[in-house]
Formats: sequence, structure tokens, C-alpha cells
Amino acid sequence: MSIENIILVSGRIGSGKSNTLARIYLRLCQKQPRHSFNGIDVFTPQIPSLPIKNDFYAIYESINNVKIGIISAGDYKEDFLHIFSKIRNKADVLICASRLIDNGDSVLRYITSDLFNEGVSVDLNFCTFPTYSGAAFQNMQISITDAILRHLDDIYLN
Repeated sequence: MSIENIILVSGRIGSGKSNTLARIYLRLCQKQPRHSFNGIDVFTPQIPSLPIKNDFYAIYESINNVKIGIISAGDYKEDFLHIFSKIRNKADVLICASRLIDNGDSVLRYITSDLFNEGVSVDLNFCTFPTYSGAAFQNMQISITDAILRHLDDIYLN
């Protein structure tokens, strides 16, 4: 098993990428409580509240025979690669974050070029953006979370 498809949440620093992924994480915990969080097997959500302070990664045990990975560290390629190497062969689908920087040292370029050349495709790409109100920021994260979970249900989990 190896990651074949990626669902990407991209945006600028501070635009809500990691918190959007934390919302997805918490919703997937409702579907499948058993998962690993930062490399430790657990049965309960490990994010106590939003907003989150630190990046994380998780791998869900099979949900309808599909293993789902999440990596929230998408600002720096070195950090992403360190985590990606740990979960690459443990998930079928990866949901991850990436900054909107497209150069040789970016997560975005690694995903859309290097991984693409290895046969890994980006299924969806949602973009987060800074907003002027907390309610709009939260609504954006919830809307992206809902859309990604619907896509997972429609394509992978049913």
C-alpha cells in the first residue's frame, strides 16, 4: 500500500490550513476512533480544542478498506518530507497542507511535480485565505472540511 491520491489544502501562512486539517481530523475521529496521532496509537481525539498550536499527523485505521493520512505541516518542505517518509506506505489517501509557494524548496512543488511524476495525483485542492472576521474564518474552514469529507465519502468510503 502506498499513497495514490492527495487532497490538498493550500494557502498563505496563517490562512487556516492547519486548523482546517484539525477539523477534518476531529470529524474522521467520529468515523474511526482508532488511529495513530504523531506516531502513537490512540482511540480518542488528541486535539482538545481549536485553534491548534502545533502541526500534527495522523493515520486512520481502515475506514471501508481505505486508510487515510493527514499531515498538517505544509509550510516547509523539510518538515513535510520528514513526516511523509513515516506515513507514505501506511495510507491510501493523504490529506495535507501546503503553502502557496511554488519553487524547488516548496511542499506545493514536491506534491504537484515530484509526487505527480511518481504517479500520485492531487484529487482536490482547496485554498484557504485570511479573512477579516473570526466567523468568516471559521465558516471557511467548516465549508472546506465539509466538502473534503463529502468527497471522501463519495469517492473512497462508499
